[in-house]
Amino acid sequence: MRRPKGSCLMVAAAFLAMLPWGCAPSRDAVQPPRAASRPAGEAPRENEAEPEAPAQVRIASDQPGREAPEPPPELEFHEMFPGVRADIAARVIEFDARTSPLLVADPQAPNFYIETIVCLPDTREHESLLVSEIRPSHLHAALLAAGFVPGAPGLFKFENNRFVPVDPTGDRLSVEFVFKGPDGAERAIDPREWIAHHTTGALFGFDGPDDGRGWVFAGSIIRTGPTGAGVYEADGVGVVVGLCCFGSEVIAWSRAFSHDASIDEPEWIARFADMPAPETPVRVRLRLLSK
Repeated sequence: MRRPKGSCLMVAAAFLAMLPWGCAPSRDAVQPPRAASRPAGEAPRENEAEPEAPAQVRIASDQPGREAPEPPPELEFHEMFPGVRADIAARVIEFDARTSPLLVADPQAPNFYIETIVCLPDTREHESLLVSEIRPSHLHAALLAAGFVPGAPGLFKFENNRFVPVDPTGDRLSVEFVFKGPDGAERAIDPREWIAHHTTGALFGFDGPDDGRGWVFAGSIIRTGPTGAGVYEADGVGVVVGLCCFGSEVIAWSRAFSHDASIDEPEWIARFADMPAPETPVRVRLRLLSK
């Protein structure tokens, strides 16, 4: 059963109070101002601008190459934190990022192995699709405010002389990259379309052990710092949206597999032919899925 909207905001505020920097969502983010609607048939008043028509955005379909369904009703985002926006009623969160500056095709090293989807600057740009300057704990708070329920990141247990994966948990959600294509038109794609198997070329997440899998709100972890205050692990480690299991990501792939080559052989590489240039602005959109 979902929490009432006010309860979700209280949960988000309580989460923020646990952290040492003591930030809270703005009042405007919690109770966004809405423009008054005009009665049907009434002409616009003098100097009143007509509302702009919503932009038509291509939403990636479940299977690459197929025509996407009609876009949902226009979303109404309000900034909750720097670079993090929410449409709480629609339970959709969006945050700013850009394609990794190191995501460059190199004929001498054609395989750019991917271990994270979104990371913070100066962390894992060499193995990530996107880089974002948001604070991961801000993203966590925004997700709480919109009614997402966190679980726990994946991990590995050592049993019977081998590492055994424990899958992450949390509310299921979709991840989309929204950006402008070469023609200036806005596009929305599933990040799995930018990842392929290094030998077969098959897209990540559509068959094999990942068939039917998806993303979950793992929620990172809070550790106790030297002063006794809570420290949100993803703020320091820098994994915002993971692919491999690091045990600290905010958003995780629902099957735990390791970034350590001694446990799991690296398999997934970037598909450069389908990507925009490095440093291209991208909005990462997270949408709650039904259980």
